Amino acid sequence: MMQLPFDLRFWWPGIALGAVLAAYSAYWGAILLYGALKVLADRDAADPPDPPDLPFISILIPARDEASVVGRTVEALDAIRYPRDRMEVIFAEDGSIDGTYEVLRGLASTRPWMKVYHFEGAGSKAAALNRALGLSRGELIYFLDADAVPDPDALLRLAAMYRAGARAIVGRYAVANPHESAVSRMILIEELAWRFMCEGRSRLRMMCPPPAGSNYAIDRKLLVEIGGFREGSLAEDAVMASALVAAGVRPAYSGVTAMVSVPTRLGALFRQRVRWYRGYLEAFAESLRGLRRSSDRRGTLDAALLFSSPVFAALGLVNIAIDAWIPSWAALMLVGSAAATVALWAYMRRLGGYYARESGVALMLVPYVLMISAFSAAAAILHALRARKTWHRDQHSPGLDPARIAGRAL
Repeated sequence: MMQLPFDLRFWWPGIALGAVLAAYSAYWGAILLYGALKVLADRDAADPPDPPDLPFISILIPARDEASVVGRTVEALDAIRYPRDRMEVIFAEDGSIDGTYEVLRGLASTRPWMKVYHFEGAGSKAAALNRALGLSRGELIYFLDADAVPDPDALLRLAAMYRAGARAIVGRYAVANPHESAVSRMILIEELAWRFMCEGRSRLRMMCPPPAGSNYAIDRKLLVEIGGFREGSLAEDAVMASALVAAGVRPAYSGVTAMVSVPTRLGALFRQRVRWYRGYLEAFAESLRGLRRSSDRRGTLDAALLFSSPVFAALGLVNIAIDAWIPSWAALMLVGSAAATVALWAYMRRLGGYYARESGVALMLVPYVLMISAFSAAAAILHALRARKTWHRDQHSPGLDPARIAGRAL
């Protein structure tokens, strides 16, 4: 009988945990691989034709202490190719202390399609959005963050999908400032993984989550049906997506890009991810609660798996600690991580454009991406019950990399 290099009776919890994580990784790995292949295959695909009947679109943008970046966002909205009589822009400003309201009022004075409302004491991003929704007129509601720079054709592409029958549509994000630090370059890799995920999930008719709380659109009637945003939620977009799936609507993926600023320091990145993962835990709980009443149980179960990522990331830390005691397993884990890093580097070189320019940092930064995610998830779980839910503002950079703008199509 073959002699095992370890005592199976002692290590069986680690083996069981490893098997669960392997199954979860295979689930995600298949989706990401499929999405990566589709990105390569469809990189030159034509956009859908503009619909003959354009819906009236309201763009809702919550803002708190965003004076340094709102001008950039308004300039991007100036460049939107959509009839001004078929759109409106509503900024929902709440509690800023840096002059955001005054800056927005000045920008709105020369733009009749732009409105600015001051909601002192709304208390959360979701509450500000609900108040702005009540003042909007749009048939389709498009949500952006105050630092987002959308594609000039974003509304036309969303309108085409909406007229084709999509009631909830999500886009993707692009890092606006990857040149500022190693941390922002690291997030460029996450951007690519997010795109793989959404491309793969959309082709498999699975739900795509909104990207970082921005760049998604929902039918107004549908928003009213599900009661708007869950006020007080840390990740109102994720909870909203879970509620949509429970109502039988799976958000579709559009590929519309909005450029956003990302953290440039590890401390800021860690705090951001702790908040995001706490929000995902809320959406995970919402999905589990919705299983019984959902008209789409398969979709709701998939949403629960999607939003359970903080749990599995934290379990991954435990698994790494266990594997470190078994030299053969630790070596296998290191070899697998190195192979995945080299494969990602080769893929980014194959994509070309901006990704090729930054591909060299992938070799050094992929392990850090994984570790930041795992530690942030563990911290989110530990603090989920005792930390306050507040509208937290990330530090946004006002800069845009010109080379990133030129290569944004990739």
